[in-house]
Amino acid sequence: MQKFIDTFSAPIDCKLLQYALTRLQSWSQKWLLNLNIKKCCVVSYGRSVDKTITYILADHSNQEAVFERYDKVKDLGVWFDKKLSFREHVQDKINKAYMILGIIRCNLRHLTLPTFVLLYKTMVRSHLDYCCSIWALYKKGDIEVLEKVQKRAAKILPSLRHISYPNRLKVCKLTTLHYKQRRQQVGRDLLSLMY
Repeated sequence: MQKFIDTFSAPIDCKLLQYALTRLQSWSQKWLLNLNIKKCCVVSYGRSVDKTITYILADHSNQEAVFERYDKVKDLGVWFDKKLSFREHVQDKINKAYMILGIIRCNLRHLTLPTFVLLYKTMVRSHLDYCCSIWALYKKGDIEVLEKVQKRAAKILPSLRHISYPNRLKVCKLTTLHYKQRRQQVGRDLLSLMY
């Protein structure tokens, strides 16, 4: 998948992007690699975006096709919207996590603590952590909604239902999702300072 990403500050930048797209198309035709124009789109991020600008490529039958403009796009499993709020992505991941928790609760009624922790970390938390460095939450309401999944998951085991949430995490040897994301961010920051 080819992406053209740039900061546009002048009208000439749009013409340069169109020129780059035309060169990409001529290269793909030279090497007999057809572009699927239906999968190409334009997404703009920013406060003052001119949405009247269009980009054009010729399809395989040399008919000119205008790129569609979207408000949101899914790339590598992450939903990017025009405000970069990632709310739809987070909601999608929460729904998937609840679905998997329901499967675990209905099909595996007699879980031991180590089995539950293993299932939770591999099947549920992996969805909640995927690409969290890109969409890391900073709003308190969003963090609480995401943390609610783990609170509900920790209540699956009957022996943990009467214990408070922080103590359940200690028993399961888990951390809050927000703490885990912050710890990963600090690690990435330290690595970037070293190299």
